Amino acid sequence: MSGILYVVGTPIGNLSDFSPRAVETLANVDFIAAEDTRVTLKLLNHFDIKKEMVSYYEHNKRQRGEIICQRILNGENCAIVTDAGIKVIKNADGKYYLANSVVYETTWDNAITTNGNPCQMPTKTQATDSQGNLLYNQVQYVYRDADGKKVNSNEDWSCKFPVTDYTIVPNEVKSDGSIVDNRGAVAKAVDRINYVTSIMNDTLKPAADNAFKNISVARTGLNDTNFNILTFSKMTDIARNIEKNFTVDLEYHYDKVVLGADGNPVIDEATGEAKTEDAVKKELGVSPASAASTVQNCIDNGKSYTYVTHSSLSSAAVAEYTRLFNIFASAAVERGYQGAQLEKEIKCASGNIYSTLTATKAVYAEDGKTVTTEASVSKTTGANAPRFGKWDAEGKLVNDGSYTAESWTRYVRALAAAVALAQYGNGDYAHKDPANFVLSDKKGYDASLTNIYTVDTELQAAEIALAPAETTNSTVTVNAVEGATVTINGAAYATPVSVETGSTITIDVKAAEGYQVVNELTINGEKVTVNAFPYEYKVDGNVTIAPSVKQAAADTITVSGKVLIAANTTGTKSTKDIVGIDVVANGEVVATTASDGSFTATVPVGTTKLTIQRKNVTINRTVTLSGTKDISNVEIPVCICNYNGDTTVNALDKSTFATAYGNKDKYNIYCDLNGDGAVNSLDKSTFAAFFGNKVEYATLALD
Repeated sequence: MSGILYVVGTPIGNLSDFSPRAVETLANVDFIAAEDTRVTLKLLNHFDIKKEMVSYYEHNKRQRGEIICQRILNGENCAIVTDAGIKVIKNADGKYYLANSVVYETTWDNAITTNGNPCQMPTKTQATDSQGNLLYNQVQYVYRDADGKKVNSNEDWSCKFPVTDYTIVPNEVKSDGSIVDNRGAVAKAVDRINYVTSIMNDTLKPAADNAFKNISVARTGLNDTNFNILTFSKMTDIARNIEKNFTVDLEYHYDKVVLGADGNPVIDEATGEAKTEDAVKKELGVSPASAASTVQNCIDNGKSYTYVTHSSLSSAAVAEYTRLFNIFASAAVERGYQGAQLEKEIKCASGNIYSTLTATKAVYAEDGKTVTTEASVSKTTGANAPRFGKWDAEGKLVNDGSYTAESWTRYVRALAAAVALAQYGNGDYAHKDPANFVLSDKKGYDASLTNIYTVDTELQAAEIALAPAETTNSTVTVNAVEGATVTINGAAYATPVSVETGSTITIDVKAAEGYQVVNELTINGEKVTVNAFPYEYKVDGNVTIAPSVKQAAADTITVSGKVLIAANTTGTKSTKDIVGIDVVANGEVVATTASDGSFTATVPVGTTKLTIQRKNVTINRTVTLSGTKDISNVEIPVCICNYNGDTTVNALDKSTFATAYGNKDKYNIYCDLNGDGAVNSLDKSTFAAFFGNKVEYATLALD
């Protein structure tokens, strides 16, 4: 149920004039809305009333009025009081109500003339202040003490009454009794002066408009940080000298924050930001510099605006000021690209100098918030490991799972903007060197020191704001399959295993006697072919795995072991295991070596030889088989530096080796002859032992 609003008149002079009913009302309401809480407090103290008060007067009535109305609608009772007395107007129903009289806008009416004098007439449009608030003729009060002397409202006054007297120019009565209408003559003279002044202002307006556009708006956004201070000061001094001579009236649209009943901003649940609504604002008598800043902000945000300039300067004076301003503007020295500190911050934040990176800046929609193209940073030749995140297979900087998505996105956007700015400032930036300022190309100074500082500051903030990602776990479940035993990370599976989401697990499958492992897994219902076991799998969520085995044929045997890198042309010495080597039996690839060089091959009983080869390059080491039992722990060294497969290590092979030698980006596992992860002098020594020699393997029999 809604509450009640009580309008309570207060005593103008003696507090004893306050009615008992009014005292009772103030004592019983939930809160009081007072014109001046300090004045009303004296009244409440006199009657020993303790009550919550809120300020409610002409200049806060819109905002505070919404709050007061909402409280009343929620069931609270409110009393509204003024400092003294009560104002009334006569409504259409013939009754008197509390109010102030309306202030109306006026206009010159040349149709109404008396002796050729124009008259300023009120319109039907209520006037507003610079904030768009409606204006009223508020009653003014005089305060006097007990001796009748005039005092201020905050002093010890005894009587308060409204001002009703006006100063009127007296008429002259001549000796013959005739009256000279001095009052009318004065009014006509004042009206004519004001009328002529308004015409002059309209005539001078184009000059002021030119000054506003060509000087105030032109220099908006210029910052002394970007200039030699002495030359910049001369330019701004000229601008300020003319700007002292005119003002601007503005009316423009802006995004007004929507407030709730509690006076706080209303939050949009979809965006998490404060809701806004389009509003219109008026500002009168604004300085040109401030008005130009507002106009530029409207342009940047797509908001409409109008303005009126006021000045007493002639067109000739404005033209001269503009000429001087342009001279000093062209003489101002802009500092050029000053990016040394930014480039240091890029190296600190990324672990790389800017020239070893490429960047794509984030692209935003018209609202300036929605990203249409996400930022990215990639490495080029010479880049080191990144300080944060990792390079993916394509050389792009990505989150390695260590940071929250939100903080990582901000970091990449900031780093991309910094790298792009550094490369632009050192490359195609037209104003990279200190030189005289080109006012007509003001927007072209987009790698100025202030822009660099903004980008640098955001990169530092984004780096500091990188937040660790929360660790979550996933469950790995293995479905039982007859004849198969599964291990997860080296431990035999018994019950579901909990692992960190995003981590990599190692899966191994062994077959029971009478069964044979099939290089296949069913993962979350989908069949996945694997080269060999053990098999590494990245866990991105709960996963269910099923192994695959088949019954072994009675007429097959299993051969297992490792393929190694040969250290001589006869294949009797070896260094390290090698991955990706095929084992061929009867013209069919029966196994391919895993990362540790191991292989397991099942071949029919009676198979007499195995051929060890690499796809597309025949190294063709043939080993013989005998017997009908499984063979294990065999070691087969092969020459991997005969790259073109012609059985002789010659200049063609040397060219392939030279390409990989000492070059991380051209690393070739088959040139890494000692398997230490790099192609260096140790490999060169081994390659030299092969160079110029024909590969002739010694006989190798497996039994």
